[in-house]
Amino acid sequence: MSGRWLRTSFFPVLFLTAFAGVGRSPAAPRFPTPSEQPVLAKDYLHNRLKLWQGILHLDTWNVTLEVTPRTELRAGTVGNIRWDDEEKSARKQAEADIKAARKHD
Repeated sequence: MSGRWLRTSFFPVLFLTAFAGVGRSPAAPRFPTPSEQPVLAKDYLHNRLKLWQGILHLDTWNVTLEVTPRTELRAGTVGNIRWDDEEKSARKQAEADIKAARKHD
């Protein structure tokens, strides 16, 4: 095999395969189904809770988060928190209906 044959047969193949994916549109993002949304929301909220617990230096506290229906909250609120300094514990309730809660932002 000569070097000329290698250049004339190999480089066009390399060129075509290098740009084979160029121009394709990316796959459409997959949005969660309605049944997946509450689970994803809880995961997100618990991750944010852990983040803020660290930022506020409450790592030694037992902080829990409950996503609750609006009927369990006081009228005109989107959440509730109760804490105990001696026990180093806190319980945060947040409204389950995210769209309704955003109206109060």
